[in-house]
Amino acid sequence: MSIVIAADGTAAPGNGTLGKRLARHFNFAHMDCGALYRLIALAGLCVFALSTSAAAHGNWSRHGVFDTPLREVFVPLKQSPNVLSPVTGTGRRCSYYSRFMVKEVDLGDMPVERLAIVPGANPRCDAVNAGERDLTARFSDSRFVGTRGPFAVFFDVDGHNGVITLAALNALSGEKLFEDTVEDAPGDTLPLTFSRATATEFVLRYSRGYVAPCVIGAGRACWPKVTAATGLTGPEPASCRATFAREVKGKIDPAIVQSVVFYDAEARYTRGHVSITPRSGVLRCRISD
Repeated sequence: MSIVIAADGTAAPGNGTLGKRLARHFNFAHMDCGALYRLIALAGLCVFALSTSAAAHGNWSRHGVFDTPLREVFVPLKQSPNVLSPVTGTGRRCSYYSRFMVKEVDLGDMPVERLAIVPGANPRCDAVNAGERDLTARFSDSRFVGTRGPFAVFFDVDGHNGVITLAALNALSGEKLFEDTVEDAPGDTLPLTFSRATATEFVLRYSRGYVAPCVIGAGRACWPKVTAATGLTGPEPASCRATFAREVKGKIDPAIVQSVVFYDAEARYTRGHVSITPRSGVLRCRISD
């Protein structure tokens, strides 16, 4: 008797990750329906887009967000019979920088199967090297975005409510320096820039996404909670009240949803200390899924 396990749900709660782990545990074949949907859409539009961190990294590098690797190497792997993914290829993808290399092992699904940082200017991409630091457990649902100086940046592929988790670590020491939630922008871009990056500090500006514990506009108690948690100031935004009136009032019980607030923020890391402060700009609200 054939056994079929289907993992379904809304976009980005972790369906693909769960399906992949179940397939690995039970030694089942894994079909990535999301990849099939993307393939059909690409065929209909007659556009080919390779959804890999290498492609995304190249785009961010051209816009000056991250350092351009000195070189990139892709070593193909034999396709596993238990993974069916028609869009993304499988292999080791290595990005070389002056003092380290970032290695991703991609089996055709997101997140990658293995993530590692290797010290040295010229380690091997197709082998395990001395001093290789495996980051898979620490960033189990993440992909590599890029580097700026000694700082390596990763993002969580299972975003929710329009936000994803972004983290930075010191690629030389392996120390995790910073983690926050940022706006999940469409395509292969992230709304962030480095305004400063040296050997001991960085200043990162980005569109922050904060999921409030309440609904702004449903009463007077929510906005003070948001300002206390974020550092935002001023009166309750009219745009958030309008979002509540349009999407929640008289339609949904406010107790089962939350406001998601997007605003410009700045994260400053200096010798072990991180501070996150709001910047001037337009504040936007949406209702949680």
